[in-house]
Amino acid sequence: ENAKRHPRYDEFSSKLKQVKLIGQGSPAGRYNTLCFIRWLAVAAEGGGFMSDYDVFPVKTAASIVPLAGDGDFTVYDKV
Repeated sequence: ENAKRHPRYDEFSSKLKQVKLIGQGSPAGRYNTLCFIRWLAVAAEGGGFMSDYDVFPVKTAASIVPLAGDGDFTVYDKV
């Protein structure tokens, strides 16, 4: 629902439907589509930090980008 508030949601969604994604027409295809759409939700909310729950950094990029939580493992929701 947050992504739908983005002013370019319809344009982005239309273009995304033209892209052949793995698993198109299946639950996996829906998941892959949502992986792109979620960035519109982040932008519609004003931007900020967003990460998958199943992604863990193996190297730090602190010299380039400050890490959330000062580099400490941080969870913002119950796992």
